[in-house]
Amino acid sequence: MSQIQQFFAGRSIFITGFTGFLGKLVVSKILTSCPDIEFIYILIRKKSYHDVHDRLTRILESKVFSKLKEGNSDFHEKLVPLEGDVREPDLGLNAEDKETLINQTSIVIHLAQVSNCDANLKDALEVNVNGTRYVFELAKQMKQLVSLVHLSSVYSNCNHPTISEMIYQPAYHPNKLLGASEWLSDAVFKDIEGYLMKGFANSFTYTKSLSEFIIQEQFSDLPVSIVRPAIIGSTWHEPFQDWIDSNTGVVPILIASGKGYLRVLKGNPKSTAELIPADCVVNTLIATAWYRTLLVDEMGTSLVRVYNVTNNANRRLTWQFLEQIVCSSFRKNPLNSVIRIPEASMTNNSLVYTVKNGLFHVLPAYGADIINLLLGRSPCYVTTMDKFLKLLNSIQFFTCRDWKIDNSNYKELMSKLSSVDKKMFGIDTSCTHWPTYIEGLCMGVKQHVVQESLSDLPAARVSINRIRWSNRFWNVVIFLIIIRLASTRLQWAKKIWTVILKLALYIYGKIPKMATMGSQ
Repeated sequence: MSQIQQFFAGRSIFITGFTGFLGKLVVSKILTSCPDIEFIYILIRKKSYHDVHDRLTRILESKVFSKLKEGNSDFHEKLVPLEGDVREPDLGLNAEDKETLINQTSIVIHLAQVSNCDANLKDALEVNVNGTRYVFELAKQMKQLVSLVHLSSVYSNCNHPTISEMIYQPAYHPNKLLGASEWLSDAVFKDIEGYLMKGFANSFTYTKSLSEFIIQEQFSDLPVSIVRPAIIGSTWHEPFQDWIDSNTGVVPILIASGKGYLRVLKGNPKSTAELIPADCVVNTLIATAWYRTLLVDEMGTSLVRVYNVTNNANRRLTWQFLEQIVCSSFRKNPLNSVIRIPEASMTNNSLVYTVKNGLFHVLPAYGADIINLLLGRSPCYVTTMDKFLKLLNSIQFFTCRDWKIDNSNYKELMSKLSSVDKKMFGIDTSCTHWPTYIEGLCMGVKQHVVQESLSDLPAARVSINRIRWSNRFWNVVIFLIIIRLASTRLQWAKKIWTVILKLALYIYGKIPKMATMGSQ
């Protein structure tokens, strides 16, 4: 039994955010690699037509648990669903469930969060800041607590050019913002969001920074680890390759590229795309829970430990290279209902971007809607284009910048893992082969996010070939029109037009002879 397995053996864990992408992976990994745990208590919100037991049953039908079922069909007996909500005091738990957690829980992994880049600030504050406070207040009452892991983001401090493994002081105290969000109307609070979040990418990164400060200020006496992953991709190895069911991060851009919507992206082609495999993040969350207890033993005191989980692959991944591999992958294995051949460029020139954006994004959308109106159909492309441009604006914050990110604590954690744990809970990404990984990520998006079957690939390839030949045909037509118009004014164009006509007449003259030979 490895050190991490020994640490988890006989202990009970409380996990929030189980219904999310990482939550399912964390539970699957713990049940697979640490089978001697006592129980995993999971917080689940009740929905209108499904209680928490129904929701748990439905989630366990996910493919991510398929291998676990093959090896241990009774694994669900270790899962204890608790009805609650991180937005409520005491997490909305009933007295009995709260008492169970206080008496039985040794490890807490807090994953619940609002991660949508377009989420309004009020909602993000309610879950990411207030929700974190409620989780930590409950954890403070736990009698057997030895480790508390909080999921954040390496971009929670994206307003700083250098991101160290430390907690930064926010411009406005979280308590004041929470108070303002309660008495200000939604409209007024929406108006001041931009001012409050100045320097941050979106409400997710901003509120993650605030939640870290709350932890440091009010709960530094707890055995806390803050794990800050970069942009989370699909799984690399576990529970199987290429699994992803989250529509956040780079996934919307991948889908837009695969469908042919995206033609130009503003950004520095040489900027680093900090992409990290999901199973690496999962293993880091588990490993930090174990390592946190060693830090307390060694230092004799508690402290908040921060880990910037970034890629340490031998070859740096740039945004330009990422987009090239994505488009190449979707040309080979296309999505269904592609409107254009996947092909996109990146530029940091504002004028070039504005012109290309107008030509390749805005004008085609208006043109398509005009055709829809003429055919008596409802216009929809301009609305889709508006949403698409908002998405581009959100991703451009990252593609236009580069950060210096310190990950010393993360590297230290790698070095402390035993040889057995390095194999079982690997967090070293130095051997990542980017083209292979990104191609797998695209296939994962096709199968698990867009939910298209691989059996559709032959038809999708036929469709994209039709688009390819159609593009070539119209390119030839446009070329001929330009040459014909130019031939009335330019001598060189007139010569080219003459050659084209002679060639066309020659081919036309050969057609009857070829048909006669064929009939004989």
